[in-house]
Amino acid sequence: MWMATPIPIPHVTTTAEQEKPPPPPEEPTPERPQTEPPPSETSPTRAVLGELKVSSVTPSSVGLQWSVPEGPFDSFTLQYRDAQGQPQALPIDGGSRSVTVSGLSPSRRYRFHLYGLQNGKRIDRVSIDVATGTAEPEEPLLPSEEPRPEHPQTEPPPSEAPPAQAVLGELRVSNVTPSSVGLQWSVPEDPFDFFTLQYRDAQGQPQALPIDGGSRSVTVPGLSPSRRYRFHLYGLRGGKRIDRVSIDVTTGEEEGQRDGGMD
Repeated sequence: MWMATPIPIPHVTTTAEQEKPPPPPEEPTPERPQTEPPPSETSPTRAVLGELKVSSVTPSSVGLQWSVPEGPFDSFTLQYRDAQGQPQALPIDGGSRSVTVSGLSPSRRYRFHLYGLQNGKRIDRVSIDVATGTAEPEEPLLPSEEPRPEHPQTEPPPSEAPPAQAVLGELRVSNVTPSSVGLQWSVPEDPFDFFTLQYRDAQGQPQALPIDGGSRSVTVPGLSPSRRYRFHLYGLRGGKRIDRVSIDVTTGEEEGQRDGGMD
């Protein structure tokens, strides 16, 4: 009888090759290091105002001028307080370098603040203190010149006599420029204590110019070219308005307008 003899089979063990992980993605290397800041970090040029200076002074007006050493402004604003303490703001074009402030009171100190604006924001400010001129005072009589009655008073006292009605003559134009108007008038009857000239400026703000009672003419500065103004001259006595005359005047044209705007 045959018996099967088992044949030993060698045990073969296979080891799977270890999978290698994929290499990490290559990061881009900048060719040149960044040396300039991004545009958003670049600061804009800051506009700067030069010194505010006085160009002219009268009893009723002050002329100011300034420079802009760096960067233009969109516009300017001049602020101050009038004789009654009320704040006033005068808008000025960005191309201007001077302004005349009219309607001021004589012998009074004013503080002016000039603001430079860009995109509606105040960028810089300069200030100055200016005193207006002194109005010509009436010369008082010396003690030796005061009249002394030699005879007893026979006429009724002045309080019993009706005061004469002061009257203003016609208001006329003496000269016109693009930025000023000269006016003159007469007083046919008894004199006034003083006068007041009223008008509205280019921004529509009311202006009042006090004038000495002995004056018969006035020049109104700081006006805008080719603009129609209405002037009202009031004569005052005893602090009351006694009479009024008015006139409409159009200022002259600038040279560029007269040439038709051609270069």
